[in-house]
Amino acid sequence: MGLENNDWYIIQIFPEEVNEMMISKANRLGIVLAVFLVFILAVLLLLTYSILYCRPPGFTVVFPGKYLAGGLQSG
Repeated sequence: MGLENNDWYIIQIFPEEVNEMMISKANRLGIVLAVFLVFILAVLLLLTYSILYCRPPGFTVVFPGKYLAGGLQSG
């Protein structure tokens, strides 16, 4: 019995046009957020690739205790 009254108040506060507008705005926000997230992921992927594969000649990243092609790193 109380649900019918609440439904009536919801309809009065948020008419159908307003609900459609809010849903439309939420959909637009979701699309913008998804595009932004894809853009950020692409930038991070490009940055990671450039860090790993676009180093100057002779520049290698060696972590302590890791093996090189010729054996253990001395030092």
